[in-house]
Amino acid sequence: MTIIARTTISIRLPHETKDMEVRLCAPEPIENGCWRCRYEIDWPDYPRNFHGHGANSMQALVLSLQMLGAELYASQAHKEGRLNGGQGGYGIPVPSNFRPDLVGDDAKYL
Repeated sequence: MTIIARTTISIRLPHETKDMEVRLCAPEPIENGCWRCRYEIDWPDYPRNFHGHGANSMQALVLSLQMLGAELYASQAHKEGRLNGGQGGYGIPVPSNFRPDLVGDDAKYL
């Protein structure tokens, strides 16, 4: 598992603010010619390791990025305004149905 991209997002907790790292791994081939692309979010209470699948490495990469962005924007921490990725957004693409929820630079550029 090779990490190809990472960013840090801060999360405000009841008594402190913590940084949580978000990582994206290189797509890897799996059975039947498909590809998997893993991602990780270091949520303070429940670190998350998940992945997207695609028919090729590019599709797996794009779908994983969108899943990652959707997970951040759908999180309770985002809804409560407790996440900060700088510039008011997270710099991670989302599926089109999440675009109305984008904030900061994400709303301008994604």
